Amino acid sequence: MKITTADLQDLLALTLWPEWAYAFLHFGKDIENRTWRPHHQMLRRWHGIHGGQAIGGMPARGERYYDETHGEAVRSMLEMAKLNGAVINEKITIRKILNCRGIVAIGYLDEARQPPKDRDRWHVPFTLDAHGIKKPCFGLHFSKIMPLPEPIPCKGALGFWRVPEPARTMIQNSVL
Repeated sequence: MKITTADLQDLLALTLWPEWAYAFLHFGKDIENRTWRPHHQMLRRWHGIHGGQAIGGMPARGERYYDETHGEAVRSMLEMAKLNGAVINEKITIRKILNCRGIVAIGYLDEARQPPKDRDRWHVPFTLDAHGIKKPCFGLHFSKIMPLPEPIPCKGALGFWRVPEPARTMIQNSVL
């Protein structure tokens, strides 16, 4: 499937923690886990994949202040990447993860699966909420992931959100 200008006219994006955006770019991640099912209009269309500001969802007071807790979030992502067959030949630093902030790729959202299919390597069947209650996860399956040459700076949001100008034009110029 070839992407067209019309596909990007009303481009929406989904924000992930930057370590998971890194996994999309470098380790073949193609499933994003959410405790909510996206509206059917979100499916079978292109979306931006956006790396947020906070590693592990935990903001730091500046890039020099990332601590062991942030490192644990990165180690957790690397462990899942290894379980899914990723070969990691280089040291993954906080700096490399932080370079995945902004819109880093676009991908075609095929479907939201629950329960996971056998081939869904990155699908986590459930997560625990803040109160320790088990919540089922929907695996948002992205295909045809197209990394952008450089992350496009853009403020993210929860859920799917509309990519503003000039970020949308920058994405068009990168992929068309």
